[in-house]
Amino acid sequence: MKSVAGLLSAIVAFASMPNDAGAGILQPTTYLAPAGHYALSVDPVERFGAGPANYILRKDGRTVWSGDRPFALADAVVTDDGIVGGYAYSTGSERADGEFVVAILDARGRTRLTERKPREGSHYLHTAADPKSNGLFLLAGRMVVRVGDPDSNAESESWWIYRLRDWHAEAKVRPRTSMPDAQRLVRVLDARPVNGTALVLVQWLLKGEAAADGSCGYGARFALLNRSGAKVWSTDLGDDYSAGIDDRAEARLLADMNEHGAILDTTHPGRFEVRQVATGERLGFAVARDAKDRNGWVVRVADRSAYVPEVAVKSNLANMQPLRMLGSVTLRNENPANASPIHDVWDFAVGGGHFAFIAGCDCESTEHTPRALTVIDGEGRLVRSVALPARWIQGSNMAVTDHVAWDGGDRWLVTTSVSIEQKTHSTAVRVDSTSGTITPIAGFDAPDIKALVPMADGGFLALTSEWQTYSSEDALQAFDARGALRWKRVADQPNSADLVDPEDIAVLPNGDVVVLENVGGSLKIHAPDGTFRRVIDLETAWGRAPTYPTGIAVDREGGVIVHDFKGNPPVVRMNLEGKVTNSFEPAYADGRKFDLHGNVKVDSNGRMWTSDGDALLRLDAHGKVDRVLGSRPDTDKLGSVAGFTATQKGTSYAVDERTGAVHSFDAQGRRVRVYHPDVGDYNGRLTLPAVTVSDAGDVYVERERGMGSRPEYVHYAPDGSRVGIESLGMDGTAQTWIAQPAATRRWVVAYDSVYLVDSAGTVVNRFERDAQRHWLLQPGPAAVAANGSLALLSASVAVQMAQLRSVDGAGTVALYSADGTPTEAWPAPSGAQSLPGSIAYDGQRLAFVASADINQMGTTVIVTDLHGKLLSRFKPDAAHPPRNVFFVDGNDGEELWAFDGKAAVVRYAMP
Repeated sequence: MKSVAGLLSAIVAFASMPNDAGAGILQPTTYLAPAGHYALSVDPVERFGAGPANYILRKDGRTVWSGDRPFALADAVVTDDGIVGGYAYSTGSERADGEFVVAILDARGRTRLTERKPREGSHYLHTAADPKSNGLFLLAGRMVVRVGDPDSNAESESWWIYRLRDWHAEAKVRPRTSMPDAQRLVRVLDARPVNGTALVLVQWLLKGEAAADGSCGYGARFALLNRSGAKVWSTDLGDDYSAGIDDRAEARLLADMNEHGAILDTTHPGRFEVRQVATGERLGFAVARDAKDRNGWVVRVADRSAYVPEVAVKSNLANMQPLRMLGSVTLRNENPANASPIHDVWDFAVGGGHFAFIAGCDCESTEHTPRALTVIDGEGRLVRSVALPARWIQGSNMAVTDHVAWDGGDRWLVTTSVSIEQKTHSTAVRVDSTSGTITPIAGFDAPDIKALVPMADGGFLALTSEWQTYSSEDALQAFDARGALRWKRVADQPNSADLVDPEDIAVLPNGDVVVLENVGGSLKIHAPDGTFRRVIDLETAWGRAPTYPTGIAVDREGGVIVHDFKGNPPVVRMNLEGKVTNSFEPAYADGRKFDLHGNVKVDSNGRMWTSDGDALLRLDAHGKVDRVLGSRPDTDKLGSVAGFTATQKGTSYAVDERTGAVHSFDAQGRRVRVYHPDVGDYNGRLTLPAVTVSDAGDVYVERERGMGSRPEYVHYAPDGSRVGIESLGMDGTAQTWIAQPAATRRWVVAYDSVYLVDSAGTVVNRFERDAQRHWLLQPGPAAVAANGSLALLSASVAVQMAQLRSVDGAGTVALYSADGTPTEAWPAPSGAQSLPGSIAYDGQRLAFVASADINQMGTTVIVTDLHGKLLSRFKPDAAHPPRNVFFVDGNDGEELWAFDGKAAVVRYAMP
């Protein structure tokens, strides 16, 4: 149960969510008349529906009329007489200018009515401009357009009613006004005409009576309204969406209701069916005229049956035959005994002349991997690795995050936050690095921990974050040495400053606590008992606005060192009077820059330390690395692989994540060449860069990704020499280059288009649609065949993000000829991944890396023909899941290669 304000804010957010993954994109659509004889096709000339569209009206397959009209109907109805009605947005639905247009066309395609209303920005945040429509329907020879009320956000709507027989506006009504206790109606979730009647079935989200604590339940009100918007019948299903479930389950249910509603069927004459959630039933109602009833209608429950959700698209991740494995190739053959114990460092702690970290990543890991505390001495030697207690529930979708702090002597404090369905609980242990003993802190209880720091008396401080249905509560909490809570400070408590997006904490020598805040960019200083003392505004202190402050440490002189992620410069040393004493960007002595892992920390001698993930790095006063514990960057050694590709001839190319060097290997895994970048080519670790190789042997590696960055590629000649940095002037922020075989041209997959360009970068062709004329949406990944044709996924990222918990309907597969002509388009296999290299294409078949869970990396390879028919499904026989797939010409025929993202390529024979 939750507050009215919290639930309303959530519903407003739900209401503003698009119903499809491509927010604002208007795809070509066909609308059928009720009897099915007439069909109207609407094809907008612009992807967001701005401007005109091409129309074709067919009757039983024969064209009645066709042509352009100056508006692109975003939704439409067709009567059994061939009359067309609908609404449009003259500049697209996402724009806050232009006009909202209602139009009616007669059976010969002549425009009989256009009603235009200027659009204005909404009064509410994250909400489309007004007027905006919630949908439309046919009712007794009339078109009803549901238009949102600009003064009530999602709570109310008007029905604009138009007579289609004479093309006139009839009335504008507000159905909410006919309902008793209308203040309990949150918003309309669905509205559909009931076949064989002149009535509309409306589902409202119904707010329950508020309890003493301000919480309430939620359910549904179903009502039948006549064409004047007057109620003729209604029934309430009380707390149908709240009874017996927790807050998170209720939030998911409300999101589902917002998208699908609970009206199941209204197509049978005089009947309708709705879903009752609490009882798990499908309720069928019969509707009939009754002159004795004061409203003229009688409605009764006709039947009940178990509610069974509609079966989703059948997963094609099962019941397929695997391919025959031919063997595997390992791209690097390092002696594990010589490997540094320092690796995969994301955060670390320093104390007592030692360093400690738990190998991990910059993410909340959802993989079941062993966890251990690694302790290193001041010379980089392993002191001890202590296995930590397992934190894994089989079959769960969970995340585990760890924090480490020095606890004095040889002791280290380790907290572990385990999150399942956004419910997080944290535990704590003390680890003795001399004996390897682990001692749980039994009295400790906390939600998700964002930052951890020790206190001088053996206690510790933690920044915590707790999920609260539709928001989260950040808090600063102090614990004693036994893990018992001493005090807690949150934003709404007296005698404390508001905590606005706190990121990190530090304890000064006098015991004061400094909280680093991201939003607003400030340092807030509290006394040892949590009492607020004062605030330092970073923009004022630095003379520039901070970019994204993420880390803080106490300097030897009692000041602080702040890590401003992506700031210029990113490390700022300052005193607590607000004066900057030094600032710099950390780099190796040769000028090589790197991403800071674990921010910057200070040892007992006042020396600064950080990490690039593969080594612990000591910094001098100017931010230059003057000592390395662990491995140094070495372009001649292949470490973690960031990008990978393979040619049809079996030569593979692996891009090192740390150095950016490209290592090429022959089909047997023997290294052929190393392509060395300049020190300044990359500013940190590479994350899934695109890499492509031309037939002539030129290698191109994507230099930088990210919003606002100009797409650039490092170009190497076939002999391995670095040619330079190249770019193309198209589509700004996203470009994946794919060399076209047997040609000097390349495909360029951009944000919403695909280009074919020649060797000089001149555009030869550009296309924005697939073979079914659907607009491309976030196209990629893509692959090219030996004949130059292209296969790509469209909308895979957007669809999966919109569905959150599902992988069914993971976008569209689109095929194009070598000159860019669209040839095929069909639904992508369920779970098809959207990472670079997760699709392969040989001109006759396609292969995909797929997953049964959107929250997990792909574990399965699916092979199809050019029309989507499944040919094979299997899990590669490798230690790690597949990341990339390629078709390769082997000695005995075509092979399918699966790269595991680490160092192994597994080979399979194609039938």
